[in-house]
Amino acid sequence: MENSETGEPFDVFLWANQVDAIKNNVSAELFLFNKNYTPYKIRYSDKLTGAVKSVFMQEAVSYIINEAEKGLECRDYEKADGEENVVYRASLSKVDRADTLIHLIEHEYKDIDYFSENEYDFKKVKGIIAKFTYPGEDGMKTFYIAKILPASSALKGASSWEINGESFEPFSAEIALKMPEDNQVAIVDGTIIVFNQAKFENLFQYDFKSQVLAEAKAKEITEKYKLSFSEGLTLEGLLADKKPL
Repeated sequence: MENSETGEPFDVFLWANQVDAIKNNVSAELFLFNKNYTPYKIRYSDKLTGAVKSVFMQEAVSYIINEAEKGLECRDYEKADGEENVVYRASLSKVDRADTLIHLIEHEYKDIDYFSENEYDFKKVKGIIAKFTYPGEDGMKTFYIAKILPASSALKGASSWEINGESFEPFSAEIALKMPEDNQVAIVDGTIIVFNQAKFENLFQYDFKSQVLAEAKAKEITEKYKLSFSEGLTLEGLLADKKPL
């Protein structure tokens, strides 16, 4: 949860003020990702540029800046207890699914497909993540805002009608989405900022207490039976996503 460059604890309030100062120079790209945390590129109309920045970036930044005056605190996620007026920070490297998703976007971008309802099933979509980029003093800076997309947020064109004036007409799009307006998760410089604990845990299937217990048990088993693994492998990694084991 430290700043990757300075080694100091990540300062969410400083970040929010910095982004607010350069908000007009920020570019945004959207990705959908499925329940296997595979990302898909998706284009958006120039007419939505302002809405994308508002719903994802400005809502989060404004919340932090405005609530800071009312005593908003930022604490480590390990100490999360559902308090009000608190945001939490967690290390990206400890949240495997989020870490994998960011790695794919940053390092395997050219291999990411564009999402199309003709090729991919929207029912398998888990969430949406916006990548924001802006010029900093020492190069381009990047941060992400992620939100879960519940099935109820989508309207299928085949079974939906739209009202135009005084009459119903066929729905003109394949799918319409009601974009979540609440703040959920931001990812900045290797740190996850958690605005909504329940949605964060749902979005990335993360349960800190269970993970701590699993890591402790794995360490105990490895030491007791003198287990060894190939370079880069651990018992925890091999058992990831296998809850019964």
